[in-house]
Amino acid sequence: MNARAVSFSLLCQLISGALLIGFTAHIYLQKQNACTAIKMKLPHLVKEIQKIHEKNEELHYQVRCFENPEHLIYLAQAPHYSHLKFPFTHHITKMQEGLAVELSTYEEKDVISFSRPSIVIGAK
Repeated sequence: MNARAVSFSLLCQLISGALLIGFTAHIYLQKQNACTAIKMKLPHLVKEIQKIHEKNEELHYQVRCFENPEHLIYLAQAPHYSHLKFPFTHHITKMQEGLAVELSTYEEKDVISFSRPSIVIGAK
C-alpha cells in the first residue's frame, strides 16, 4: 500500500473514533440532564407529600374530634337531632348473613338456608 492510502485510512479511523466518542458523550450528557431535571423536581414533590401528610393528619384529628363521645352526646342533645331515638330491641330487624346471595342462588328451588348467624341491619 502506498503512503497516501495508509494516511487516508488512518484519518478515516481517527474521524470515526472521534465521532463515536462525541456521540457517546452526547448520549451520556442527555442522560445526565434527564437525571438532573428529576433531581430538581424532587424537593417540590417532597414538599407536596409533606403537605398531603399534614392534611391527612388534620383530617384524622377532625374525625377523632367528631367521633369523640362527648361531641356525639352533644349532637344527640342538639335540637335538630332531637327526633332521633334509640331503637327498642323489638323494633330491630335481624336478617341472616348472606341472605340476599342465598335468595338469588336458591331462587329456583324455593329453599332458604338459615344456618348462618344473624346480624343486625337496622330499626323498623
